Amino acid sequence: MKNGIVDTFCGYHPIIEALFFAFVMSITMLVMHPALTIISFWAALTYMLLLIGKKAVKMLLFMVLPMLVIVACLNPLFNHEGVTVLTYMGYNPITLESVLYGIVSAFMLSALMLWFSCLNKVIESDKLMYLLGRIVPSLSIVVTMALRFVPEFTRQIKRIDEAQRVIGMGIYNGSIIMRARYGMHILSIMVTYALENAIITADSMKARGFGVRKRTHYSMYRFELRDGVVGLFIAFAMLFMAIGISSGWISFRFFPSFSVNSLTFVSSICYAVFCVMALLPSIMRLISQILWQLLNKR
Repeated sequence: MKNGIVDTFCGYHPIIEALFFAFVMSITMLVMHPALTIISFWAALTYMLLLIGKKAVKMLLFMVLPMLVIVACLNPLFNHEGVTVLTYMGYNPITLESVLYGIVSAFMLSALMLWFSCLNKVIESDKLMYLLGRIVPSLSIVVTMALRFVPEFTRQIKRIDEAQRVIGMGIYNGSIIMRARYGMHILSIMVTYALENAIITADSMKARGFGVRKRTHYSMYRFELRDGVVGLFIAFAMLFMAIGISSGWISFRFFPSFSVNSLTFVSSICYAVFCVMALLPSIMRLISQILWQLLNKR
């Protein structure tokens, strides 16, 4: 919840959420098309900004943009395919095709990073347990416990560091050698805590009868009419995009020379369908904000 507004898409059935992320991330990863990649990047960034606000800006500046620049710059240095030579670096040609491929690859990786961040916010551990519990119960427990332990251990190591800093043994006290020694001491405390926590968790699960009988499943999620409507829309978009890609309506070739199909009425519909599909959670969120403001005015 942010400013009294609950994210609408987070309230849908976990299957619908998983289907949406699987669709947009598959198109982003498997179809190396500049237009679709840019659409996916901006849709993911928009939804990330709506979900976490200023934290998304920090992530963009310190994680996404550096990776984008690095990948876009490194690819032409190692990939020399293409017929349009821009310049030479020593005996290695820098081609326009490799530069374009590097830029698209960078935006693709950045879009996937943003989508994974959105997925982590939307599909929480209980939803992940619901999705994987019946299919691979052991894997779902391991993944759920890992997702829970990461933030817990992060908070614990901060508490340990603060306690050590009070007595003058923090990682910012003393010379470089002393800092390294204090850091190893904090790491040793953290490993001991993690092992003890694992033993307590195992004893607790054993006491509750884990593994004795076949597990039962409790679910508080109900598949409603709105889930069915959105699910049908996602299925239609997946089918339409699959037909468009297999028929060559939307295609792009990087090597040996880049070429793109001319923009037709059918291809423009494909772009529009994917754009609406990728922006679906953001559209839902913006509609909720508008309705919330109207209700507040009344």
